Amino acid sequence: MLFGVGLGAHPVGRDEAVSLLLIAHPPVLILRLLSAHEVHPAGYFLMLWAWPHGNLVAARLLSWLAAVAVIPLLHLAAGHFGLRRPWLAGLLAATSPFLGYYAAEARMYSWLALFGAAALLAVAAWPERPGWRWGVGLGLLAAAGIQIHYFAAFTVIGLLLVMVARRELRLAAITAVTAVILFLPGLALLGSQLPVFLRYPGEAWQERLTPTGLLAVAGLLFGGAEYQEWGRRAALLLAVPALYG
Repeated sequence: MLFGVGLGAHPVGRDEAVSLLLIAHPPVLILRLLSAHEVHPAGYFLMLWAWPHGNLVAARLLSWLAAVAVIPLLHLAAGHFGLRRPWLAGLLAATSPFLGYYAAEARMYSWLALFGAAALLAVAAWPERPGWRWGVGLGLLAAAGIQIHYFAAFTVIGLLLVMVARRELRLAAITAVTAVILFLPGLALLGSQLPVFLRYPGEAWQERLTPTGLLAVAGLLFGGAEYQEWGRRAALLLAVPALYG
């Protein structure tokens, strides 16, 4: 709720500006701009375009709602996994600086967290003998996740590996085929974005493997602040239970 109150309390960042500029155009032009300039799928941007985004707070509200939805999903997943106090999982999400950071930004990352929570719940609630409907549903979930962010593919691979480990090969095949069919439009966009990937600027990860760089990354992950000293100090404290987990 605190992050919801502060949705309009900070200026627009560079990445947010990309989102807001994109949704000022019709969907066809959004797809053209994505294929020429962006390295993210179209799902979030089209969703934000359809969302009432007349002002900055309204645009950020879409991300905030996704972050809030993560809390009950993690609570349910923890209950299915047999945790004695499943509400602690929900509390961990509700107090996550990293999730709160992206809950107040007009970007797709809180939706990616929601996809991860939904995938975790799907694994936790897995019946002993899942039918073909589970495969179709998981395929739909997988395709939706990759439409939010291409990194969701790693979670999808994890889901398929769990199916294989449980010898649910038919279920894995149904899930994979469903996901591929539903993602075909996104695959066409991804193909047109390959030149953008090749020329995309970025810092080599090896250059971050210094004490200062690792501290900055830890501050972003656990403190919600990469450059502020207070965020880095909070990160050291918040990293302790994470390392224990």
